[in-house]
Amino acid sequence: MSATDVILSDASEGIYVYQTSFRISYTNREPVPVQEVIKSLQALQGILPKVPDLIEGWLDVKISHGEFFIESLETGSLIEDILMKLYFANQEELDAFMAKIRSNPMLRNSLAGLALGVLVTWGAMTALGSKTPANQVTIANSTIINVGAQQTGLTPEAFEAVVRQAVGDQKKKVAENAVKLVHPAKADPQAEFQISGTTEPQKADQPVLRMTPEQVAAVPVDVNIQ
Repeated sequence: MSATDVILSDASEGIYVYQTSFRISYTNREPVPVQEVIKSLQALQGILPKVPDLIEGWLDVKISHGEFFIESLETGSLIEDILMKLYFANQEELDAFMAKIRSNPMLRNSLAGLALGVLVTWGAMTALGSKTPANQVTIANSTIINVGAQQTGLTPEAFEAVVRQAVGDQKKKVAENAVKLVHPAKADPQAEFQISGTTEPQKADQPVLRMTPEQVAAVPVDVNIQ
């Protein structure tokens, strides 16, 4: 088990929880204004509820629900560390989930960040609506879809199908939150937007999603879908 994931199991209390931390980073050279930080956190709050749905679909496990907490917030080059708790109905379902992620250490170290990263790139591409998708956004989305498919053992088509099912009729909401989450990085033409599957110092600098300055610039500001 990595330093950033923990199993909280207490049969007498009916508690079966897996928790882990992941990181969102903006590499802006100047401090991010407070209002932009607030908007990014609001966008994060709007998009995170879909993360457990993606994990459930990709791993074919049953998750009762998820909870998310701000573990730490660093200003300057903005860093947001997020704590995720996944709740299970019983020990058997928690064990089934653990068996899946223990069989793939790479997936275990990136699972929550991977799910959020897929939602961000998929939402950003969806936000373009009827416009021809910007090449840089398409590249970012295709890259993380292919990486995620490889890690979960699914085909890229099956992997993305889970995304579409999890998003359901909230496509516009996910798209709006995705572009808002990336937006603070747009203030600096050299800034990247990154999501790491862990907050461990030596691993957090190897993000599961790295949107280059060109890809950040290609993310739309407005959502052009109904």
